[in-house]
Amino acid sequence: MRFSEPLYLLLLIPIAGGLWLSWRHIFGMARPRKRLAFVVRSVLCACLVLAMSGPQIHRINSGTATMFIIDGSDSVSESDHKEAEQYISRAMLALGPEDVAGVVSFGAQPVLDSVPAGRRPFTGVQSKLDRSASDLAAAIRLASATLPTNKGRRIVVLSDGNETRGDVRQSAEASLNEGIELDIVPLGSKPRQAEASVIEMRAPNESRAGQPFGVRVVLESTVQQEATIIVDRNGTVVSRQRVQLDEGKTSYVLDQKLDGPGYYRFRATLQAQRDSDSRNNVGSTFTAVRGKPKVLVLQSDRVPGPLVLALRSQDITVDVFGPEGVPVRPEELQNYEAVFLNDINAQFVTPNQMKILAAAARDTGIGLVMVGGENSYLPGGWYGTPVADALPVDLNIRQRKSYPSTSVLVIADASGSMGMIEDGLQKIQLAAKAAEETVKLMSPIDRVGVAGSSDGIEFVAPLQDLKDKDSVISQIRKLRTGGGGIYSSPSIHFADSKLRAENSKVRHLVLLADGADVDDYGDSINVVSRMKADKITTSVVAIGDGKDVPFLRALAAAGGGNFYLANKASKLPAIFTQDVAIMSRSAIEELVFVPEMKGGEEALRGFSPSDFPALSAYCLADSRPLARVGLVSPKKDPVLASWQYGLATTVAFMSDAQPRWASRWVGWGGFPVFWAQVARTVTRKATNNDYRLVVEPSGGQAVLKLTAMDRFLLAKSAEPKSSKRVSATIS
Repeated sequence: MRFSEPLYLLLLIPIAGGLWLSWRHIFGMARPRKRLAFVVRSVLCACLVLAMSGPQIHRINSGTATMFIIDGSDSVSESDHKEAEQYISRAMLALGPEDVAGVVSFGAQPVLDSVPAGRRPFTGVQSKLDRSASDLAAAIRLASATLPTNKGRRIVVLSDGNETRGDVRQSAEASLNEGIELDIVPLGSKPRQAEASVIEMRAPNESRAGQPFGVRVVLESTVQQEATIIVDRNGTVVSRQRVQLDEGKTSYVLDQKLDGPGYYRFRATLQAQRDSDSRNNVGSTFTAVRGKPKVLVLQSDRVPGPLVLALRSQDITVDVFGPEGVPVRPEELQNYEAVFLNDINAQFVTPNQMKILAAAARDTGIGLVMVGGENSYLPGGWYGTPVADALPVDLNIRQRKSYPSTSVLVIADASGSMGMIEDGLQKIQLAAKAAEETVKLMSPIDRVGVAGSSDGIEFVAPLQDLKDKDSVISQIRKLRTGGGGIYSSPSIHFADSKLRAENSKVRHLVLLADGADVDDYGDSINVVSRMKADKITTSVVAIGDGKDVPFLRALAAAGGGNFYLANKASKLPAIFTQDVAIMSRSAIEELVFVPEMKGGEEALRGFSPSDFPALSAYCLADSRPLARVGLVSPKKDPVLASWQYGLATTVAFMSDAQPRWASRWVGWGGFPVFWAQVARTVTRKATNNDYRLVVEPSGGQAVLKLTAMDRFLLAKSAEPKSSKRVSATIS
């Protein structure tokens, strides 16, 4: 027995004196009763004092509890890992009768591989680890929390000490403060007998067409040996050579000369007979060869239209692709100085491709131009996308402009097939997300309702005003799947009864159905035809091209709305916002007008206000606060705007570049000049090589060496021995 606050025990002395005085001065009480009262008071006082002094029962620890922490990250070789497992197995077989031991293995996250237990053989790590990283600090915390408290506690770490996340020093100090002994068994201390790797590959950031340059590859080997170094350029092998590797570093330089402009990737692959790990045998570098401006035009087809012909006539190299040509990897864009989105619908572009386009503009300076039309901006479903965020115009116009009040009812298929997972989410959740984006697009005076249809039709968000959008969105997120398929006729009758009760000027139904699972056609087409006559429109979205698509297409035609075929549920947000914008008449302004020139825009250099022909329509949007507006409509809506987005200049032209809206522009003599100046306005500017960045490995870490050079040093860069450099190293 011991006490945490033993000084409180001194209170027993005055308490004993007080009890003795109370015994002397209490009269008129029977003697047995007086004794009982005295005993009870003594016990109560003693208990209070003992409680204040903090009594503790102290028992000597029996045995030792040990947690072994084994490093399973990529930096530990397979042989070292096997040796560590054998070390743990020998230690477990040597445990005493009162000893216990357990194992924690770790990579990016720690895992309890074996709970503390008595003597037994250790058969090896059984847990699956993410070997791409090393978090030793988290492993120490897990091991500390796992150790029992009634034994001597000890942690044994078997690691090479290369941590990529966490603070191992802080975790170790916390364990020591808890009385836990910490021992280290270093791994990887023995030099590897045969290892070869590519540790560096370097080429100029930029070069001119026809100018020779060298691609430098630095190799490292732990032994002398022969090897083969293979270098490819954009996947085509340009060199295959046998080299003699010395112990340590060996440099290899490949002379190159590129005649055509573009963005080139050089990759070196090392093949060595004596090599314990082939994962570090590949290195890569990039170089850009600048030539004539080259732009990428993405549109609904590959047929060169007026825009493409105009750019080519101005000595601009143009690649034109349909939806199948939208880049899927960032490096595919590096051959271009600008990208034109020429009236292409957002449903043809995946969310990842949109992120790539926006990131290429923001981070690498590739210009971005969106040209209007019936498949662009709001009517093209670009609202709320990363590409829309990069533009100098804001598509959320129903919040600030006056439009007819609109009531939109969304009836979504809530059958079991909508519970299938796509891109990590259920299809029904993607449908709810599409309804959310619709709510965000609309104004507070509009009304929206969302219902799910399966065995029955049930509102998750009744038709209501959008004064509190967060509340409506919270209701929409409750959309869940039920059973059976969507029943068309009951759903249409339900929508008819609800929308007829609305007083809004625009009333619209969006029916979302599985293209292969629609039941009970009934009189659906007759009902939507009657609704259309009463100015209630119906649009239909089919997920997947199934047996019911012809019926759904006919339903949309009879309802006076649009039909959309979505091969993937991830297209739903773009489709919903596109349809609601069109049907609520807030996407396109149709009128013949001559755009007014406000000046100050580089793309309008050399033009006067009287030069521009008339346009017949444009997509509606608001200019952003920092945008430069060059052309406006009679209603002061932006027609041409630009701004700086990251490293790039992005441009929005709200009308189209085709005979549909711009028939007079297409035949106008200034048409090619105008678009050429737009292209050159956004073309990625060539970088000045005032800075040189080199990444070098050092002790398991990457060291960035940034060298800043003035004009004199740039001119003398070919003579490094006579040049002075100012450098900063960032680890």
